[in-house]
Amino acid sequence: MALDERLKHELERAGRPADPSGVYEDLIRRRERRRIVRKVESGVLALAVVAVSVAGVYGLSRVFGEDAERDAATPSVSNGEIVFSIPLEGEGEALMAVSPDGTGLRRLTPEGRADYRSPDVSPDGRTVVVVHSIPSFSDQAGVLATVPIEGGSPTWLTDEPAIVQDPAWSPDGTNIAFNGDVADGPFGLRVLDLDTDVAQLIRGTENMVTGDPTWSRDGRRIAFEAWDGTQPEQWDIYSVRLDGSDLTNLTNTPNESETWPAWSWTTDRIAFVRGVPRGFGVYTMAPDGSDQTLISDALPNLASPAWSPDGAAIALSADTGQVYTIPAGGGEPTAVAGALGEPAWATVPDDAPVVPTPTPRPTPTPTMSASPVGKDIGLGFPVCNVTSVRGDFAPGVDGKAYVATKAGDTECPDLGDGMQVLAVDVMGDGLADTSYGPLECEQWCTAYATPDVDGDGTDELLVQNVEFSIVGLKLFEVQLGDGGAALGPVTVAPPGSPREGFEPGAEPQLWLGGDAFDLDTLRCEDSPEGRVLVYTTATQDPPDSSDSVWRATATTFSLNADFTVSIVDVREFTEPVVPGPPSFQSGETLCGSNLGPSQA
Repeated sequence: MALDERLKHELERAGRPADPSGVYEDLIRRRERRRIVRKVESGVLALAVVAVSVAGVYGLSRVFGEDAERDAATPSVSNGEIVFSIPLEGEGEALMAVSPDGTGLRRLTPEGRADYRSPDVSPDGRTVVVVHSIPSFSDQAGVLATVPIEGGSPTWLTDEPAIVQDPAWSPDGTNIAFNGDVADGPFGLRVLDLDTDVAQLIRGTENMVTGDPTWSRDGRRIAFEAWDGTQPEQWDIYSVRLDGSDLTNLTNTPNESETWPAWSWTTDRIAFVRGVPRGFGVYTMAPDGSDQTLISDALPNLASPAWSPDGAAIALSADTGQVYTIPAGGGEPTAVAGALGEPAWATVPDDAPVVPTPTPRPTPTPTMSASPVGKDIGLGFPVCNVTSVRGDFAPGVDGKAYVATKAGDTECPDLGDGMQVLAVDVMGDGLADTSYGPLECEQWCTAYATPDVDGDGTDELLVQNVEFSIVGLKLFEVQLGDGGAALGPVTVAPPGSPREGFEPGAEPQLWLGGDAFDLDTLRCEDSPEGRVLVYTTATQDPPDSSDSVWRATATTFSLNADFTVSIVDVREFTEPVVPGPPSFQSGETLCGSNLGPSQA
């Protein structure tokens, strides 16, 4: 496939919201698929990963021989930590681990400006393979490296920087599949033999745009995402034998795209995401592509599913990177506090567990013993610049919502710097039960209000994301389920109202305030179908005249149960400008909530 075709494809897939602070870019650049565009721009690097030798020839026959015996993975029922990488203020991307319940957040990699991306945990649960890069490498280059699950310095598996992406362990732990190229070979899927240090191309994949390899449990096949270069652009999940034979399109949907496959060695099912560039649903299917079953479509921008070792749950990222877990049979998503990025789920070794087991959340203390700065709100790391608002996110429970900045190692970032997160205490114990982030803010974000938008007795959230002459607001929803609390931004359900700037699938940007001639307001109204939120924007015409009228547009939103709002009415009207507030003026409260944050 021509390089310009790869470049065009990746530019189209890399579309994302505006990001004035750069935080979203820092997080999303970890997603290896979206790095391909920069790798293609650089051309083929003059760097070698492997040396062709007699040992290399032996390695090829050993890895790709059809008659080679391969041990199937022995499933473990002991779920360990969720491993992920995250950009840190003033550093590179660090490797972190956290228990699935959000406790015990810890760092695995040394401090510094090195990057550790796209982790995958070995079958025995002891080692993490990553794409590792340091500042002296070219902007596109990296090496494959391993890091112990208990934490430590990286060990390089490849000697020279090159284009390497999406490493994945084989079930017997002897090989690692990855996406990339070498100086004397084309871009495609490769398998690195850890005994011989030979990385061999899987034939046929050099003719496709590929990514995210994942192994079958017997180690004889690899599933992966690919586009064959035909028009219109169409991504599907394929599987192939290691020698390149029996290449099979498993999804083959003419009007949909599927990406991010993950093969469970316990249940022998493949999880994947349907919908590109925005992930609309996570599905599972049998190894032959049959029995495609929707697991969840409750969150936007689903990506990077990873199976729990026992096969009972799936971890994935959504929207700007928050990690969630979902029961493999379907159910409500549960946010993993503190986890942001592409997840990998470790097993606990049966003979000598090295992964900390989940522990009860500690009672917050006035000072943090692990860090000289910041405040403990239950996220697993200290935070600064905390604003909060109280709300009833569970029936009859006085909870609190926080917007805060992740603390640095030695000091709090200045307001507007660093990574900001939203956290919610559902249970009223002063500690976060669910979180979301990083937030996209113009300069900074603050907690703003907790209106009960739909009148069901529990509160939603308004976060101020723009600080200007008027207040910019985004609406968030908290939902309770058997797995705990889920938190996420509300998006517009189809068909939306593009004329008013509310595109389907987008997060509605709301405004509040104005001046003598322009006014934006929010208020709640009760309708026969339930409580609705009315957003009005108005302008005096002509301005500063005794004959002025308000020319206004009122957009009415109804909150749904799936983290969306439907636009049920758009009404244009006029009314005379008279002394005192207009009929559509916001009150001092909104759906029973005071407006504006408090300091926490």
